[in-house]
Amino acid sequence: QVVTAGGGKLILLVEDEQVLQDAIRAVLERMQYTVLTANDGIEALLLMGQTTNKISAMITDVHMPRMGGMELIRKLQPTHPDLPILLTSGLFGEEETALIKSLSISNILLKPYNETQLTAALRVLLP
Repeated sequence: QVVTAGGGKLILLVEDEQVLQDAIRAVLERMQYTVLTANDGIEALLLMGQTTNKISAMITDVHMPRMGGMELIRKLQPTHPDLPILLTSGLFGEEETALIKSLSISNILLKPYNETQLTAALRVLLP
């Protein structure tokens, strides 16, 4: 089943596991989203500073080398307070849970997840 929900909207995908990044990107592109990829939060910040197109949403892993998703979100909140964010992780500790509550992030996808779960999460993120 091909879902064409994206309409060319730009999604920033921040994921350090290359196999997972490629798989998620393929799903997003099938859904007609345009995808920018970054391997960690530092690359994501650079990409956000370089792109002239409006990023419609960000999907980010929590745990990554150099800069993880939580620190990335903290750095983006002041300049992009309305950016829809989908947070993915295999593990949420007390610190992550507290920050998620403080930033009002309600879109969370626990790894491992499948294409149906990703599609459903994106429908909530970008109705």
